[in-house]
Amino acid sequence: MRKIASGFLAILVACAVLAGPLPAINATTPSLPAIWITPDQSFTTSTPVGTSFVETVCAGVASGQDAFTYQVNVTYDPTMLNATSVKYTAPSGSLWWSAHSTTRVNPVINRTSGLIVLGETLFAPDFEPGPSSGSICNITFAIIATPTAGHNFTCKIDAHQPKGSYILDPTLTLIAPLSFQAA
Repeated sequence: MRKIASGFLAILVACAVLAGPLPAINATTPSLPAIWITPDQSFTTSTPVGTSFVETVCAGVASGQDAFTYQVNVTYDPTMLNATSVKYTAPSGSLWWSAHSTTRVNPVINRTSGLIVLGETLFAPDFEPGPSSGSICNITFAIIATPTAGHNFTCKIDAHQPKGSYILDPTLTLIAPLSFQAA
């Protein structure tokens, strides 16, 4: 048995070495409770229209906080970006709550206003005890406009609370204050 285990470990190490280094991702977790978007992306004037990139929406709660439901509203500038797809990070919902039975809201993309809405809830009396955090969804964007030479523009992708993002506890009380981090 020890020989099989050491053989498996050798194969695992070899695979890790052959795979090479993983790409660096801005995985800074803000103070919990929080909803954040990662990684930060930056593009230059030489980035062609049609270039796609993926942003991941994450959430989490602090120790002593129990999460039961969330809604995330992501805003972006539709004159610069097109949201081409939104997919939860697990087959049945978010990776954050993949150990639970949940029901989720199919993501809605409003490309005119630049708004994406999605959410998920656990089945009572279940809840996600804090501290915990994880990914919720991946959003694929395509660049539809670039600045003229010598100019820059910024397009903030955000999930801030005034736009309707929240996490509720099992009594349906808002978990606050939430910190938000945009990409």
